[in-house]
Amino acid sequence: MKNFVDSKSFEASALDQVGLESHLEEAYKRDQETVEFINSSVRSTYNSWLPNQGRETCGQLHWSLCPNMCVVESNLEVDFQEIRGNKMQQFREFETDLKQRKDRIIKDLEGKTYDISKLEGETKSQQGDLEKLEDAFIIQLKHDYQVATKINEDLHATKDSFNDIAAQFTKLNREIKNAHVDCEDQAPCMAVPTCKIGTASGKSCADIVNTNMDTDSAGDAKNHALSGYYLIQPAANLAPKPTICRNDILGGSFTVVQNRFDGSENFDRNWDDYKNGFGMAADFNSPACDEAEFWLGNEYLFNIQENKNALVVDMGRVNGQSALVKYGNFEIGNERSGYQLRAADEFSDDECGAKVGNSLAGSDFGDQGYGQADKRKTNHIGMKFSTNDRDNDKARANCASQDRSGWWFNNCSAANLNGIFHGGKYSQKDTATGEFDDGILWNTWTQDKWEALVKTQMAIGQDKGAMLSVCDGSSVNTDNGPGYDENYESQYDYSYN
Repeated sequence: MKNFVDSKSFEASALDQVGLESHLEEAYKRDQETVEFINSSVRSTYNSWLPNQGRETCGQLHWSLCPNMCVVESNLEVDFQEIRGNKMQQFREFETDLKQRKDRIIKDLEGKTYDISKLEGETKSQQGDLEKLEDAFIIQLKHDYQVATKINEDLHATKDSFNDIAAQFTKLNREIKNAHVDCEDQAPCMAVPTCKIGTASGKSCADIVNTNMDTDSAGDAKNHALSGYYLIQPAANLAPKPTICRNDILGGSFTVVQNRFDGSENFDRNWDDYKNGFGMAADFNSPACDEAEFWLGNEYLFNIQENKNALVVDMGRVNGQSALVKYGNFEIGNERSGYQLRAADEFSDDECGAKVGNSLAGSDFGDQGYGQADKRKTNHIGMKFSTNDRDNDKARANCASQDRSGWWFNNCSAANLNGIFHGGKYSQKDTATGEFDDGILWNTWTQDKWEALVKTQMAIGQDKGAMLSVCDGSSVNTDNGPGYDENYESQYDYSYN
């Protein structure tokens, strides 16, 4: 028995604590076998040795019995509790970790659910918008189809109308030719003049010339737009209007903005009339296509201006004298500025001997005035345009009402080409006020404020050197273009080509 117990004890002491859990059940079985052997073999001895049986008396047993019976049994409970505590702790930690992971998954799923719900809402909204756009596109497509169909129908109708008009035109042309033959048979000497307007048109006469420039065989610039009547439209908001173009062969061109020679047109007008213009460039009903009196209009004058503009003033007196002056730099402002005369400089006096003078810079009026004081008060440069209903001058009275005309008055004027057409000399009793001179005035030339000019023409454009070069009517080219007033004996030849 001792050997058996010793062997069992040896095996138990050889157990490693790391393998305690795996060998626990086997050790327990072996202990049970040992206990049964002791109970059967040494019951009487055991009872005498242990009058008080119990685990607490284990220290009184033989040393060979304690390792298996007491120590193992005692350590078994401790080890079991330790193992159970560790496992329970691990279980709690696992349970806690599992719960935390579950909470994170649930929270993440809640966020994903919100995002999915939001995306579903946006998708539905976008789908609705797309459906609306599709409906609108279909409606627009149907409308466009209807419009295209209507346009196509109108085109067919227009084509039919054009064919009808062409047929009527052919018929009318044939009838006119037949009538013309009959007229020639009845009155072969009768001639019916035709008033012609140039086929070209543009913003200004200079614009027309620029589009008709070419070079001759020698490579020199040549203008193919002759002087005459042309239709101009300086701006899209202005109606096309015929005017007189003074063009030269080198490409110089001036747009006539004012023309006066017989007093047939009333120049005592209001602001709107001077803004939009009045009169006509020509009498298109006259057999000779005669020039007529007109003011082109301040709005037209403003819009035909280019970077730098020249002003040419051609004038005539009752004694037959004529003169021409030029301002190399002329500019007016827009309506907001009152069509202010911003520049009238680079003055060139008459090249044929007349001492005309620069009346736009003022005049001292000689014996009829007050010297330099009058010159300052009659300087027109920088002045706004005034009319009988728009007083922009510097006088206490309205100069435009007093002089019955529209002009760039100061206080009041040394030059007024829009004054009353008196036909030459006049007196106070011929004036509207019975006091102040109101005739067509260029005082630095006439030296008499009671002498009115009998012809004036203002033109704006560019001089290329061929327009003002010949005096005394000895023109190298007598083709002055349609509508040129041959009855006016100007000393200047414009070299119109």
